[in-house]
Amino acid sequence: MIRNHILLAVRNIAKHKLFSLINIAGLSLGLTAAIILFLFARYQLTYDQYHSNADNLYIVYKERITPTGTQPTYDTWHPLLGQLKADFPEVKTGTRINESGVLVEANGNRFSESCYYVDPAYFNVFDFPLALGDNNNPLPTKNSAIISQELAKKFFGEENPIGKPLIINFEKQYTVSGVLKEYPQNSSIASELIFPIQSQSDYAYWENDWDHLPYLLLFNLMRLLRQKHYPQNSLPLSRNCGMKIFKSAPILNCCPLRQRLKLSLEIPKMSTFY
Repeated sequence: MIRNHILLAVRNIAKHKLFSLINIAGLSLGLTAAIILFLFARYQLTYDQYHSNADNLYIVYKERITPTGTQPTYDTWHPLLGQLKADFPEVKTGTRINESGVLVEANGNRFSESCYYVDPAYFNVFDFPLALGDNNNPLPTKNSAIISQELAKKFFGEENPIGKPLIINFEKQYTVSGVLKEYPQNSSIASELIFPIQSQSDYAYWENDWDHLPYLLLFNLMRLLRQKHYPQNSLPLSRNCGMKIFKSAPILNCCPLRQRLKLSLEIPKMSTFY
């Protein structure tokens, strides 16, 4: 029975070649468009969603008043994380992220790369497991470094990268302590090269400085308290938030990480304010 239907279909195609070609081409084009739209929608709808605590990831931003209206900006102060944790018990943990461009020397070769300087809690806030290294303590010292599998191959070929030295900007030496597993690319927060934030040469100077704005700040809220007390998915960050030094303190707010793109379609490069 099935064989007869197949033979009949083949004969009809051979008999009406132009008509069949138009129908097959239209069907193929429609299916291709549907698949592309499905993949695009899935990519967008799952942005920043592969983290196990994605629903509780929040980013702090400032509301900057401009002639054209209110503009959200994501640069924050170095001491703000500690102040938020002191003022709000709902803040479970958090991390500062400072993106920078660096010159890396590895195995006698030099490379220009982008990197993150982060707090150790970065690996508790986000799910970036290691393929090599200690997942419980990814950055054991101030001179530790985490690299991606792609950078490991680029820097060291087929050699085991763990314990290998990296010279950064001709002066500071780090030791590779871990290699990241592959992770989805639809993430607004990710880096292939990660260092402890405390390893920055000017960290002691910035640690308690409220005058400059070099950092992006994310934190993880306790879900139950957020839902109970703050149904609008936001902490009521006060105008001063403990920052008594400001005569006219900026307006601080926070939003779920997944909504950051809704606040500003044109997000500035991190390197412009890190």
